[in-house]
Amino acid sequence: MARTTAYNAAALGSFVRDLREARELSLTALADSAGVAKQALANLEKGDVVPSLVTLAQLAAALRVDLLDLVRAGTVGTRPPRKSLRAIAAILDKLDDQNVEILTEQSRALLTVQNRRKRS
Repeated sequence: MARTTAYNAAALGSFVRDLREARELSLTALADSAGVAKQALANLEKGDVVPSLVTLAQLAAALRVDLLDLVRAGTVGTRPPRKSLRAIAAILDKLDDQNVEILTEQSRALLTVQNRRKRS
């Protein structure tokens, strides 16, 4: 049987807002970069809506984060601390796209190993 988890739109919205602010982007700048309506982004950040997977993918690309990080942000208890987000954003801003991709792949591999260890 599949396990279900409550989705927390407010946690997702807060996470997106923190990432946006850490990157010093205005609401308009992120909305334009992601190709979403400014009001839709504002509603998402307030936790009023749960966005589609397409919208999350657009935001992930614009914020240069993994889509899975945004999906997980709405899962209760998985949100990283705000200070960590700022540090990660500062590091990512200094990397070119190829190195961001390499870092993302390595992070996924590390998480896979950690998850296997937890199950053992």
